[in-house]
Amino acid sequence: MRTTPFPRSIYHSALRFILASMLTFVGLLGVTAFASPAALAAGMTSAQTTGGREPGGDLSNPVVRQVDIASPAVVRLATIYTAHITLSLCGADVTLPSTEPGYTLGGLGSGAFISANGDILTAGHVVNIDRADLDPVIFQSPESAQQIADAIDSASCLGVTVSATDVENGAVQALGIPYSTTYSAPRRYAWRDTSYTGPITPSPQDAADELTGLFKAQTFDASVVAYSSFTQDDVAIVHIPLTDTPSITLDDASNVEVLDTLTVIGFPGNGDATNDPTNLLTPSVNTATVSAIKRNDDGAELIQVGGNIEHGDSGGPALDSNGHIVGIVSFGGSDTEGITAFLRSSNSAMPLINANGISMKPGTFERRWEQAFGDYASTRVGHWHTAARELDALANDYPDFRGILPYKVYADEFATHETLPGAVSPLLGTDLLLVIVGLIALVVIVGVALAGLLLLQRRRARARLVATPVAATGQPVPPAALGGPVPMGGAPPLPGMGAYGPYGYSGSPAANGAGANGYTGYAPYQPYQPYQPYQSFPSAPAPYQAGNPPVADAPTGVDLAVNAAPTTPAYLGYPRRPPAQPSPQAGQAPQAAAASDKDKALDEQAGERTGEQAGT
Repeated sequence: MRTTPFPRSIYHSALRFILASMLTFVGLLGVTAFASPAALAAGMTSAQTTGGREPGGDLSNPVVRQVDIASPAVVRLATIYTAHITLSLCGADVTLPSTEPGYTLGGLGSGAFISANGDILTAGHVVNIDRADLDPVIFQSPESAQQIADAIDSASCLGVTVSATDVENGAVQALGIPYSTTYSAPRRYAWRDTSYTGPITPSPQDAADELTGLFKAQTFDASVVAYSSFTQDDVAIVHIPLTDTPSITLDDASNVEVLDTLTVIGFPGNGDATNDPTNLLTPSVNTATVSAIKRNDDGAELIQVGGNIEHGDSGGPALDSNGHIVGIVSFGGSDTEGITAFLRSSNSAMPLINANGISMKPGTFERRWEQAFGDYASTRVGHWHTAARELDALANDYPDFRGILPYKVYADEFATHETLPGAVSPLLGTDLLLVIVGLIALVVIVGVALAGLLLLQRRRARARLVATPVAATGQPVPPAALGGPVPMGGAPPLPGMGAYGPYGYSGSPAANGAGANGYTGYAPYQPYQPYQPYQSFPSAPAPYQAGNPPVADAPTGVDLAVNAAPTTPAYLGYPRRPPAQPSPQAGQAPQAAAASDKDKALDEQAGERTGEQAGT
């Protein structure tokens, strides 16, 4: 007896249902597991950066990246003297100040590490300040000016009364009072910038002057390794007792061409908004366009640039697009300050570097910092995990490198949301589990439904067999006679198809497969000091005059005045915070201030170093 098979319509419906379920599952799996990790990272970045930009600025700009890498190697420098002035009044010599250590004078400049051993490249005139630039500061400081005025008022033979303002405006020179000045051996200091140290915390109160503010931060004694005078190449190398320092590579300046864009990092005095050490040690970054390539009197290369370069940038590095030093800020036009400036070529520093055996090979710190920052600025998938790991290790191994913290915190945060290639995404951790559980439940439900349908159909088939009519002859009545369906397999097959048609055949083939000195009108960028309140100075000191080159750190017994000639406008000393008075006037020199307690203590030791030799 033949049983009735399960109807094909039920099979097809079940198969279509299962196929749709599987396609849904594959689609969900693709969205969660095979979506582009880069796209996920991009979406995450977009969502998370709404509240602010990532530290470092526009990292898609290679110049910005190079400046970020170079900045921790930039330093601020100071050269400090203590001075006395002796006035000839009524046949007697009056030496001021009457107490030690004397007036504190000096200047500030910029520089950059060029080795892993604490060697700093700067300008020669930053470490060797001409005596002619120091003298005017004594008359322009409120403290010394008042003492000089008191001494003149006490000289009965003169019969005049002058004020401190009169002295600042040239009363001593106008009265023809003879005077002489003496200076201690210079002391030199260096400070790492906030790109390395981070903010100076706890933030101290604003100091009375720059020098006092700077001494609130960690201070390093610096010694001169070698230098060339301003009339020559105006470059110098100083050393501080540190190892494994960040450094910037020197490049061949002969590759610099007109209209190249350079980046200057330094400490312009006009950028000293306050005397808080965090402000004083935050470097300024400016761009300069190469205007011309010229030559010094001795044939050395000069790079003329146009851009915002000022006093205080002296000695600062000028970087090319690769972040390499190609120039050192030297001097600018006295009538176009901040517009036209001249850089000494990096090639001018090479003789000093080679003669002193200075290795410019980057140290461990520099190599690790460049690698970590490169991974931080990358866009490849997984870079946040790599950068976070490297920055965390760097911060742990160099605890003084506090400038790394903003990068470290940012990378750590992004790494927690980044999907690594081949790793299960956060979506797969929960949503995929729900999808799998749902699919299993779906398959179970479909299986139960199919089993139920099959069982029901078989029961119906048995019922039909039991109720089959029997003719009087004892033979079953043919189904056709009863008006019922013809049993499967009872109809003649189509030619070549057997009992059943081909699976999935639609009847249409198409539906089944188609388918420089001596430069008249120019002055070297002296280590900057801020503006003095306006005073009508009777006559401005003449810019570069003919004369012998200045000599610094002369041996004991050598009269510096014999060797020095006026070469620059009045050198700017360390003033106290200027009182509220009329606006400053360009070219007017500021006030000098007394030394801080630390400075005074150091000054007392200065006499022991009067025999220091230039270039040692």
